[in-house]
Amino acid sequence: MHVVRRNSDQLRRFRMKNGGTTDGDHANTAYVRSKEWVLDALRVDPEQGLSENEAAVRRAEYGTNEIGTWRRTSYWRILVNQFRGAVVWLLFAAAALSFWLGDVAEGVAIVVVLVINTLIGFFTEARAATSMDALRKLTRTTARVRRAGREIRVDADDLVPGDIVLLEAGDVVPADLRLLSSVDLHTDESTLTGESVPVAKSTEAIGRTVPLADRRNMVFRGTSVTRGNAVAITAATGSRTQLGEITEMVAGAEAESSPLEERLAQLGWHLALAALAVSIAIAAAGVFTGRPLFEMLETAIALAVAAVPEGLPIVATLSLARGMWRMAARNVLINRLSAVETLGSTNILLTDKTGTLTENRMSVELLLFSDGEIRTEEVSEKKKPPQVEAAIRTMVLCNDAVLGPSHDDSEGDPMEVALLRAANDMGLDPVAVGRTCPRQRSIAFDPDIKMMATVNADEAGTRVHVKGAPEAVLAASTRVLGANGEIKLTSDLRRDIEARIEAAGATGLRMLGLAQRDDADDEQVYSELTLIGFVGLQDPARPEVPAAIADCLRAGVRVIMVTGDHKETARKIASEVGLVKGHDVHVSDGVELAQARELPEAAQELLGIDVFARVPPREKLTLVALHQQNNSIVAMTGDGVNDAPALQKADIGIAMGKRGTQVAAEASDIILRDDAFGSIVEAMRQGRIVYSNIRMFVRYLFTCNLSEIALIAVAMLAGVPMPLTPLQILFLNLITDIFPAIALGMGEGARDVMRVAPRRPDEPLVTRRRWKGIVAEGALIGLCAFGAFLIELVRSGVETATGVAFLTICIAQLLFVFVMYPRGEALFSSEITRNGYVWFAVFFSTGLMLAGTYLPPLSDVLGIQPPDLEGWATILVAGSAPAAVILVTRRLFLR
Repeated sequence: MHVVRRNSDQLRRFRMKNGGTTDGDHANTAYVRSKEWVLDALRVDPEQGLSENEAAVRRAEYGTNEIGTWRRTSYWRILVNQFRGAVVWLLFAAAALSFWLGDVAEGVAIVVVLVINTLIGFFTEARAATSMDALRKLTRTTARVRRAGREIRVDADDLVPGDIVLLEAGDVVPADLRLLSSVDLHTDESTLTGESVPVAKSTEAIGRTVPLADRRNMVFRGTSVTRGNAVAITAATGSRTQLGEITEMVAGAEAESSPLEERLAQLGWHLALAALAVSIAIAAAGVFTGRPLFEMLETAIALAVAAVPEGLPIVATLSLARGMWRMAARNVLINRLSAVETLGSTNILLTDKTGTLTENRMSVELLLFSDGEIRTEEVSEKKKPPQVEAAIRTMVLCNDAVLGPSHDDSEGDPMEVALLRAANDMGLDPVAVGRTCPRQRSIAFDPDIKMMATVNADEAGTRVHVKGAPEAVLAASTRVLGANGEIKLTSDLRRDIEARIEAAGATGLRMLGLAQRDDADDEQVYSELTLIGFVGLQDPARPEVPAAIADCLRAGVRVIMVTGDHKETARKIASEVGLVKGHDVHVSDGVELAQARELPEAAQELLGIDVFARVPPREKLTLVALHQQNNSIVAMTGDGVNDAPALQKADIGIAMGKRGTQVAAEASDIILRDDAFGSIVEAMRQGRIVYSNIRMFVRYLFTCNLSEIALIAVAMLAGVPMPLTPLQILFLNLITDIFPAIALGMGEGARDVMRVAPRRPDEPLVTRRRWKGIVAEGALIGLCAFGAFLIELVRSGVETATGVAFLTICIAQLLFVFVMYPRGEALFSSEITRNGYVWFAVFFSTGLMLAGTYLPPLSDVLGIQPPDLEGWATILVAGSAPAAVILVTRRLFLR
């Protein structure tokens, strides 16, 4: 699996220097032509779009809209990769040496071991690659297009020239598009042109010599829509796009690997070098003491091969892939492998409120006015007071959602859907109102001023309808609409309204301000408004959130709410879900965060606050940086365009898959398909399990490999015959290393994995304490096998003794699997004994062991003579002794 890594500086330099691509296709002529010319050239009706048949024909002609940013490694390359390691060449050397010296049986046996190791590595890596590829497909970008007169979402890879694409704030541009119409459209083109601020777009044709950065009537693949909406026609796809041509020019592709995989590879090489040095020392010592040179050369090669954990990267990749699949089954998609590792270190979680801690199924409960309030169920369908009538009309007209037969069938922001449903319930048909008062233009929501507006025609001419944050709408208003008409908004009345908003928010309602004014230009649209009133929306907390937050706190993960809602609403929800206790907790806001950038003492005080309200997106970045400077590993949720910088800054960016924008998704490490807080906790749990499993099989592999070196080294020091032949070492490595290690990497994890503190990010994979344990346990297994070898050597001779040594160390290594369960669990109900893969691996490996003992010609090639009953008694006692000693030691000293 490979990812083409684009160099942004390289890309910008190329574009600014060349100003475009070669002529000869629609992409390079569309910006100099009128939109009518482009539509005619691409043979498409903008209201109907292409038919599915025509789209298929064009896809066959132009190819898919892919540019190679993600390329699956072919099976052939995976196979070739199996022959790249030093271990393989050691095996080749051993086989060649055997054939050269006339030992054909041993040479063939080594080749068989080589083939088996290669096949295991190939199928394991191929399966992991397939899993990772399938997960990547789940996170592909989509595009909203018109096909055969219908608006549908399609995979961005399926776009073809001529497709009519609809864009809105938060979208990632899926191809190079020529704008047909736009409303306040701005795009972020920084990665393509170097422009640091969003670029305003228009639809007019421009001159041919205009550089890429100034082509205002085009939007380009890979850029993002930061504001407004538009209808555009696809001018170029795939490698014909500006980004596609750059990608094709970027030389090579480098494999994507996580820091964990890199550390594992480095650890494996260090162990290989150490093992090679020990093997050479053992061979030299053997020759010096009079042993045959050929025997010691073969033994040295076999020991080096046995000591090198060649399955380490394979099992690590499989474990990571399996963990990612488990997360995907729980609605968590992983964008980057490194996120799986980082999840285990996360100790700060910055979470949004709406849709994450709450159900995001809003309902309008209250209409609040300057002279009173009314519950929505009390609104009569007949004649309504002027302010009620005006409020409902603004709820409908200043709205981009589409109401469907049910909540799930509706399209748009859940808050706007709730406004339409409430208006419908109060006797005003949204569709009829939209026809009576058609929209003339709209001003998209601006997170800086916290308001949006639309201009609609009505019987009086044109009217501006505004909705937004209560304090923003109130501050922009100079008059207020009452039962008897408009009156001046005095300072006393303003304070009274503020108090009533705060009281309503304290009950958990999310407040939204509504206002209107006569038509004005865009610069005056938010000035001198007439306040209509406020809408109180109820969004209940998710029932599973309190338990999930409790799990986080037990796991040492601190949860901090960061929301754009009112302080009182944030305080109420935080109390309901158990994030804080009581209702008097201090709630900070965006103003205090802004001050923290200038005042270090203020920043320190904010580190202890658990609830932040009225936080604009740019201050989320401040909060992330604040905790990172305090040496915390920060995960953060986000859904909007302006959340992207903070999501990228966080150690783990978590995007909302249901309500989030594609910009947020691409900036994140994780995507939640259900937007649920519980899914974040599950992702953390799975991240910890993956890391724990990798640590477990690393310990197992290293202990088993060191035990074989210990057995040979002790025999050399004692001056006795070699307890294992080279072929037996290779076969032992095949039996006990591969299958149990894979099984350990696929475990379900300990029950208490979320009851321990996060590990330190700088903690090594194998700590000094674990190294001591590995050395001690490996030596113990080696000594017990040597003891069995000596007993049988005295009793029956060297030929039987080597078989006993082989069977003893094999049984000891297989039983060692079961004693690696974590503290706090019982032996017979641990995560090891609950792992069905472990039982299968042990029984399968035992079958191979018995086949090598009793099944000719394998037993003849290995030189293993079946032991008698007394020999088996020695094997079983010595083979089970290491596990027994480890269990007793743990019971006495490591409680």
